[in-house]
Amino acid sequence: MADIKAGSKPDKCVTDFENLLKYSENADNEVISVFNAVTSDGKTTDNISQFVWSLIGYHSKAPKALKNNILSYSRILLQSSLWDQSRKFLQLILSFDPKNADAYWLLCLVKLQAHNEKEIENKKDNLIDCPEFKKCLALYQSAGNEQKVNELMSYTQKQKEKKKAIKIGIVIVAAVIAFIALINAFNHIKYNTNISVSFDNSAYDDGWSYNELSMIFKNKGLVDISSLTGVMTFYDEKTFSNLHTLFYNLVDIAPLMGLCLQSTMPPVKIRAALFLMHL
Repeated sequence: MADIKAGSKPDKCVTDFENLLKYSENADNEVISVFNAVTSDGKTTDNISQFVWSLIGYHSKAPKALKNNILSYSRILLQSSLWDQSRKFLQLILSFDPKNADAYWLLCLVKLQAHNEKEIENKKDNLIDCPEFKKCLALYQSAGNEQKVNELMSYTQKQKEKKKAIKIGIVIVAAVIAFIALINAFNHIKYNTNISVSFDNSAYDDGWSYNELSMIFKNKGLVDISSLTGVMTFYDEKTFSNLHTLFYNLVDIAPLMGLCLQSTMPPVKIRAALFLMHL
């Protein structure tokens, strides 16, 4: 059977098996022996499944005599993601054993496309909604197999809890994203602050001689100005004409009481209007 495992075409392997039977005294034993050989490693392919399907027919009491072999092979097929092939073999079992709860259970896994029971809780489709699940559950109950019934119900409970946890997680993530977006939006909102600007007493005497004009900021509002930056525009107090060209208009509002602005002309009595923005 090395040929079929090496990827030979099913028809060729069937021909080779027929040649083997010519020298065998017990065809049924040969069928079981070859069946076990090609499935012993727990791996399979589409070509192998086609060969096994043909192989079953050579047993004199097929397929009933091979029910357990077929059931085991069906699980190997679903573990190999060969969903259609697995369904085909399981339906073969149900064709002569319509009350086979194990076959219905594996059909549930096929329907969910779960390779094993551990994957059930991560599947989108609900196990409890599968018609095959209700069928196998009823059959296990009627057979008095309470252990299997409890096992199956635990799978539905785990799936329910997992989906609930995912929904809660999605809500939390959405809330966090919304909160961050709100904070970012707030931090980019421009607003006027109730801040007064004045010069210290020595500004006109000796401060200007060094081409510097020291200023004092007083915060009369509730906004913390220590982390704010913005554009400062200066106006002549009498004419309210814009004097921003006399000064650098971008000022770093650090947590300092005195700041210096460079100028190129004698001081004038001014007002300062600050339009600030959180960074």
